[in-house]
Amino acid sequence: MLPIILCWAVTVHKLQGATLDKAVINLGKKVFVKGQAYVVLSRVKTLEGIAISDLEPNKVLHKPHDERALAEMQRLRGLHTRD
Repeated sequence: MLPIILCWAVTVHKLQGATLDKAVINLGKKVFVKGQAYVVLSRVKTLEGIAISDLEPNKVLHKPHDERALAEMQRLRGLHTRD
């Protein structure tokens, strides 16, 4: 007999709102919308629970950067340092 481990696959869209202990994540050619990598990575509780099976950096690192997002990050950091 072969040992069998139950597992399943889901799309990033179906994963929104879920929380996972562990996940094997494919960040390769199937990542086609800006922010998909963030969504899927943020669903796993800890870094130890993430295993990346395929990675295409140009699909994860979007350039040019969104200037509005960078400005908001700076504003929030400024609020944090005031305390």
